[in-house]
Amino acid sequence: MLNQEELTQLEFNAYKLIIKFAKGDHLLFTISKLKNGYDLKNEYHHFKIIEVDKYWYLVVIIDDKEYLFNGKNINSPFTHSRNYNDEWQILFEIILENTI
Repeated sequence: MLNQEELTQLEFNAYKLIIKFAKGDHLLFTISKLKNGYDLKNEYHHFKIIEVDKYWYLVVIIDDKEYLFNGKNINSPFTHSRNYNDEWQILFEIILENTI
């Protein structure tokens, strides 16, 4: 079981990688559409951005264990809460359209 500091770092690392992907490093992950969101994978990382009851979550998958984040954690190194239902979904759709 991960402690709060480890969970914060896990979310922060995932968040930074997904931001990098969404801002143009489209070779960083293979993206696919899920029924309720998006799946992002590479050799080392596996993430999902999913919608549950109109709220979007970041899911980090490690060794088949899922860690769900809602963006409310503002512990360091985060400086503010995040909303996972922002421009990512629009950018992911554009990326998907351009990879087919």
